[in-house]
Amino acid sequence: MRAPRTISRTYLRTYSDNGQRKLYVEWSDGSRTECDAEKACSSSHMQALLAHARSIGLPLERERW
Repeated sequence: MRAPRTISRTYLRTYSDNGQRKLYVEWSDGSRTECDAEKACSSSHMQALLAHARSIGLPLERERW
């Protein structure tokens, strides 16, 4: 039986070449869930992931690429 995956990191990345902002949830198995921060991140699924990450003490990191 495989161990359940857990959220390992959340971050908001801003791309300096075009100003696009993406929100990422990284998982313990190396995969990630992402969305466009300006459009699709209002989904209840992504909001629930972010709320869970906050509840376990993971900060929302900010990156500029």
